[in-house]
Amino acid sequence: VYPGAVGNSENIVVFKTDLGGIGIGVGYSPNVGSGSASDGGTALNPGKGSGYEIAVTAANLGVDGLSLGAGSGTIDEGSSSGVKDASEKTMYFKYAMNNWTFGYQRGVVDLDGATQYNSDIFGISFSVNDNLSVSAGVHNSDKVVSGGSDIELEGKSLQIAYTVGGASIKFAETSVDNQNYVSGTNREGRTIALTLAF
Repeated sequence: VYPGAVGNSENIVVFKTDLGGIGIGVGYSPNVGSGSASDGGTALNPGKGSGYEIAVTAANLGVDGLSLGAGSGTIDEGSSSGVKDASEKTMYFKYAMNNWTFGYQRGVVDLDGATQYNSDIFGISFSVNDNLSVSAGVHNSDKVVSGGSDIELEGKSLQIAYTVGGASIKFAETSVDNQNYVSGTNREGRTIALTLAF
């Protein structure tokens, strides 16, 4: 949906609870994306109506190191927008075992009934010892356009971090193909950072 659109609205009601390791959160906005209204005033955001988000997370499943989560949201575009409602759904799992951590997330965003984004995100990290860690991630996202040309964006990243005393050095190698869903727009980048704590 417009990521965080409901949660970032200033006029929103939120409910959160935790039931034995099961976390539940619900958000509702009568006017998505609206700014705050003065006393007695009305917050307006022409073309959009109400919206909700709900998320459920679970970490106490009887399997050490395993956590799961899922979320869904919908925005009523309103009668004046002339487009269908927007919606999003996502789910993830993360599993930590010894020095390894694995993660996967699946997301589907339908903006207007004609454009949809299907994303798969993978991540893995390994702690070699107390000082050295290595991690990698892959993000594949398909933009599916009704009556148009579909295109896949792919991002990859490798990170290495080493800490000794108050000093940390971090290295990242990142690449993306079809950046911003533009065919042939490929980018690569490298980052080296040194952090000192006094």
